[in-house]
Amino acid sequence: KAWMLRWTGWLLEKLGFEETAGESHTTQLLRGRILLTLGVNGHEQVVSEFKNRYAAHVAAAEGCLSPNMRQAVYTTIMYHGGADEQASLKKIYHSTDLQEERVRVLIAMGMCPLPKLLTQGDV
Repeated sequence: KAWMLRWTGWLLEKLGFEETAGESHTTQLLRGRILLTLGVNGHEQVVSEFKNRYAAHVAAAEGCLSPNMRQAVYTTIMYHGGADEQASLKKIYHSTDLQEERVRVLIAMGMCPLPKLLTQGDV
């Protein structure tokens, strides 16, 4: 993990958390992947920022997170979370009709490090 954080951490400084006007689609996708890698590997700034963004997203019932960031946020939250985070992701799953959003949630729920939560099997 330490190696991964050193290897990708500098990209956080370059890309940041926010999309900028006129940046390419590939840069937006790269940002999501780098932040996902940093979040799952425990980068404190990323985990903290994602917890705040996720709380705002859940409270606002959609719209606070860019679709390009949702996979990174959901996965990081679930990877460092537990039953409460799983329950809130299930609510997101059931509240949307978008297949893309449901797939994001299912991927994130599969990253849960707690075997007990993984084997519950109900979405």
